[in-house]
Amino acid sequence: MSAPAHSSGTEAARYGAVARSLHWLVAALVLLQFPLAIYMENFVEPFSQAQFQAVNLHKTVGVSILVLVLARIAWRLASPPPPLPAAMPRWEKAAAHAGHAALYLLLLAQPVIGLLHGFTSGYPTVLFFAFTLPSPLAADEQLTRLFGALHVYLGWAFLALIAVHVGAALRHHFLLKDQVLSRMLPGAR
Repeated sequence: MSAPAHSSGTEAARYGAVARSLHWLVAALVLLQFPLAIYMENFVEPFSQAQFQAVNLHKTVGVSILVLVLARIAWRLASPPPPLPAAMPRWEKAAAHAGHAALYLLLLAQPVIGLLHGFTSGYPTVLFFAFTLPSPLAADEQLTRLFGALHVYLGWAFLALIAVHVGAALRHHFLLKDQVLSRMLPGAR
């Protein structure tokens, strides 16, 4: 039996196993998306079979991220995160909450915009190399360009926000030497 996620005393409260698992699974999938996206940047139509599969792998991972983030939000509502350290300045708590809100927003927006881009492209969205997701939108070259550009620009903003998030976690761990990072690390005590 594992220790409760929210402990008292001097030991820092930790995220529960479900929250930690969802965090790291989503993080791994998001990090997989960036090399896939960069690889796909050089694709030109008509797509080869390998290119078509790479695009649909990117879509599959994106939809998986969307589903996992929705599950993560539902779990977060049912099992609130542990409080930030009491000694953390108010501005820093506000920045942490704003950063997390922005991450969640991008975790939801990027897959949705990616799907809209795919739907308006006229190409089928084949998930898990087996299931074709029906498109609710007609092919539209102008919308495809708009959603594609938005997806790319938000992707770069997302990457920058991830760098800030990781940098803040490392700052807490190595400079401030508090338990903020270890609350989310698998197996950390």
